[in-house]
Amino acid sequence: MSTGPLARNVVYRRRLFDRLDEAADVPIVLVSAPAGYGKSLAVASWLDDRGIDDVAWVSLGQTRGPRRSLWTLLLEGVAEIATDRDIENVRVLAQSASSDVAARLRSWILAHPREVVLVLDDLQDCRDAETHGELVEFILSVSENLHVVVVSRHDPPWPLHQLRLDGLLTDIRTDAIRFDSAEVTDLARSLGVELSSDQADLLVTRTQGWAAGLRLALLGMQHAADPQEFVTTLSGRTGYIADYLMREVFDGLPREWQDFLTRVSIVDDVCPELAEALGGGPDSGDILADLAELNAFVYELGHRRRRYRLHPLLLDFLRSRITDRAEQTRLHRLAAEWYGMQGQPMAALGHALDAGDWSRAGGLVGTHVVSWTVCQSPAELARMLDDVPREAVLTHPGLAIGAAAARGMSGRSDGVAELVAAARAQLHRVEGRRRRRYELVLGVIEAGDQRWVGDIVAMRSAFGQLPHDSGALSSVGLADWPALQALILGNLGVSELWSLDSGCARAHLEAAALTDVGHRVLRPVINAQAHLAYLRWECGELSEAAKMARRTVRVVEEAGSPGMVQVTAAYLALAGVALERDDQDAAQAWLVRAEETNREPHTTFAMDLMRARLAFAQGDPVAAATIVQQATTSVDVVPVPDGLQHRAAYLHDSIVKVAGGQPTCAEHEDSLRARLRSHLTLATCVEAEHGRRLEALESALALAAPQELRRPFLDATPVLRPLLTDRIEKGSAHADFAADLMMRTTTTTGAPDPQHGLFESLTEREMGVLAYLAGSLTTAEIADELFISVNTVKTHQRSVYQKLGANSRREAVTRARDLGLM
Repeated sequence: MSTGPLARNVVYRRRLFDRLDEAADVPIVLVSAPAGYGKSLAVASWLDDRGIDDVAWVSLGQTRGPRRSLWTLLLEGVAEIATDRDIENVRVLAQSASSDVAARLRSWILAHPREVVLVLDDLQDCRDAETHGELVEFILSVSENLHVVVVSRHDPPWPLHQLRLDGLLTDIRTDAIRFDSAEVTDLARSLGVELSSDQADLLVTRTQGWAAGLRLALLGMQHAADPQEFVTTLSGRTGYIADYLMREVFDGLPREWQDFLTRVSIVDDVCPELAEALGGGPDSGDILADLAELNAFVYELGHRRRRYRLHPLLLDFLRSRITDRAEQTRLHRLAAEWYGMQGQPMAALGHALDAGDWSRAGGLVGTHVVSWTVCQSPAELARMLDDVPREAVLTHPGLAIGAAAARGMSGRSDGVAELVAAARAQLHRVEGRRRRRYELVLGVIEAGDQRWVGDIVAMRSAFGQLPHDSGALSSVGLADWPALQALILGNLGVSELWSLDSGCARAHLEAAALTDVGHRVLRPVINAQAHLAYLRWECGELSEAAKMARRTVRVVEEAGSPGMVQVTAAYLALAGVALERDDQDAAQAWLVRAEETNREPHTTFAMDLMRARLAFAQGDPVAAATIVQQATTSVDVVPVPDGLQHRAAYLHDSIVKVAGGQPTCAEHEDSLRARLRSHLTLATCVEAEHGRRLEALESALALAAPQELRRPFLDATPVLRPLLTDRIEKGSAHADFAADLMMRTTTTTGAPDPQHGLFESLTEREMGVLAYLAGSLTTAEIADELFISVNTVKTHQRSVYQKLGANSRREAVTRARDLGLM
């Protein structure tokens, strides 16, 4: 058997070996990855571990001669596993007609008693197209008794697409070959180096799983005084790695290619046009293609044609070679100019900042500040500007505006006033449309800052004075101005919501929520949708509130931003819906989510009122009143809108009275909840005529049932319980909802337990069946209402009779009323 490369400290790579095992049933497997990824060693280790015999290992890196030299190499490889004279005779033919050699070799392989494994190593060194054609034809002619493993730095000129389609070829590429964290840990252990999981992850990230880079890094760790610092600072400038890159990659390139790579290394990825703009010359495209073909650590990005990327360690190495600061600045300026002309402002900004070109950087930020803080996370812009000298930020209005906007959209108010003041102080240096643009953005930032400090009155006034029509916003030259329109309208709606102006709030929030954002997660739209859900909850539109809030939460979770401050109101709306529907556990869970994301004083106050309502529903009016009192006391420190304070006072009075019914908020006259409470007021009025009370209760049920709005009924339990029983007995269009309320009111917190007169209490399900027994529904109809079988209803019915000491339906209902169960 001809063997492949040998190395010490070889790691058993189960993941890769399993892939090779799976590919063993396919005639051809292509193992393709750049140099140094351990392709050949992995294949040799797999063959050795699996104990596979009859392996012919052919390294095509040994020759670049004429076509017949390929057949010579094939024969020499096969001869290692051949014992008959036929192969010896074929060797003689190797110097003559290759077709004769192929025919004799084909006959021998087909006649061999076991499958032959042929490893074609370094196939990239075979560059003759005709030879490749003959090789493919030969492999296919003996595929029934031959398994070929091709090891190459790049794809051979074979009809790979057709071979895959016919089930004759499978690929194992860089993603499968690169080391993962577990394998790096095993490799380190074999070299006597102990790695933490974080160190292993960092090594994988820096080397991209490149086997040679990992080995060199681990060798460096062996001799490092501080291994942790060595890993943290690992780069292409590090000891053994820099030496390898210099000797094995850089020094072997022509001088003009070395200069070319150094120039383009200031960008993370490059195309021929950018390379030419950086001084690479008119043949930049050809040079990049040649470097990629040679796998000189330059890779073509498969998903972006004519785009190339250098390995991050090579980038480090090359960037360390640019020691002329003036040349470095010039290259960054050229890159910034090119990216700007290509409509890639964020890339242009990065290079402008690297060049110290503050004017260009400020102009870019001032134009695209909405895109970078509203249409995407502001964290990236904040990070980039954090590295800019403070003096440069304060003396260039565009940079100051960007820093202030990034803070504001993150829910922070610290330092915003200073940045805004600095920008305004420099506006005299700016003229025309740019000045109008800066003034508009500064106005938005100042208005938004009022929100984070909780001054809703000032917030409403400020946003109300800002233009929000399309013409005015589009005229100032802001990129993504529709997002700014949604931001202004949405925040105006938020200020109106907390000012209890629900009509205006609904109009502005709906306009912002309907902004077309394509596939993007736009913070102003999330903000508007979350607050619109809260407004709908306030108005008793529970179904719509829950639907919109859940959709908003799902969007931010799918975008990986569940902690976005703008979504807090959606969590709060879901808590309110759950509370109204008597799902206290869910209400508590959503409140926790709201507390985790909230950064606004007025939302904190509203959250405290919700917590008080939850405590009251749980039967602890003292705790509920205490929460309201503490929240009200905090108003002296943090401003809270008058409307919220009125709600707090209203809620506190209701809690203290306990039996007087607990309003969820100070309703508007036309809200669903206000109309419901009006009907309940009449229904619970004991002085009113009984028939009118029953009619009022039916009207209340009609409003509440579609929304599953239970809380107002449960808060009026002592008075409503007998009335609900009568309503069910006389018939109701919402009997199922009424029965559900009956079942819940039997365990209403704070009410005395009417079952104390029973030897054995009725279960919750039995109480539900009992409520229906008071009506006119048949057993089968009760089963349909409760979604249980008729036999189950009968079982509960017998148990109710037994516990109540009754012999009939009428007797059971009478006995239940005597005990106060109905």
